[in-house]
Amino acid sequence: MNEFVTLMKPELVITIIIFLLLFIKLGKGIKNDLLLSIIQNLLLLNLAIGFFFNAEGTLFDNMYHTTKLIVFQKSILNFGVYVISLLFAGWFKKTEHLAEFFMLMLSALLGLDFLISSGNFLIDADGELLAPPKTEDTGLMTINGWDEAKTERAARDNAARIKLFQKMIADWGEGLAKRVKEVNIADLQEPQATVEDSGSRIAITLARDDLSKSLKSAIEAVAGKGERVRSVNAAGVYPVLEYVGAN
Repeated sequence: MNEFVTLMKPELVITIIIFLLLFIKLGKGIKNDLLLSIIQNLLLLNLAIGFFFNAEGTLFDNMYHTTKLIVFQKSILNFGVYVISLLFAGWFKKTEHLAEFFMLMLSALLGLDFLISSGNFLIDADGELLAPPKTEDTGLMTINGWDEAKTERAARDNAARIKLFQKMIADWGEGLAKRVKEVNIADLQEPQATVEDSGSRIAITLARDDLSKSLKSAIEAVAGKGERVRSVNAAGVYPVLEYVGAN
């Protein structure tokens, strides 16, 4: 319980302030001059608390994590909201919805705090959340190229991307898959895989109809040349290397 309170301190303090404003709104109400003063003091207190009793750790099976850098980022956001309450004090005193304004702003701030602290997740073939990866899964490759638009076409394309990724894993097998650091499936016709050689990362354009052979031939072609190769196009009969500095 103590760990929960310590790690989620920024979110808990903002939540308390939101509820205080809600109770004030539902009560008899307070004149804007006094209410604004209360809000400014609460925001200043929220900003000050952010510099004390901080800790690093994770919660909810790594779905929430915090570090000193993350706490600092949240403090910057807290400072921004506090500055807004000062700069636009004249307007705030005249508005009829002062409490509602800051409840909405603080709710947005709360959402940003959770976003900053969100961890990595595993998804299923339908793009549904399964769970965050365990510590032993930190070697999982990164998947890029999702269409984040909330449309039917994006949903269909993303479903196709999941199937393409599953085909990649099945074709590659465990040996080849371990060489891949990330994949980019934005273009369903020309998927890309990124491998590492000689300490450098190299993007490889794959042949969709022969994912295994094209990846293997590209890896063999760049072996020991990683520092000099920028990318490889292995979608054709033979892999074509683009070297660093080439026009």
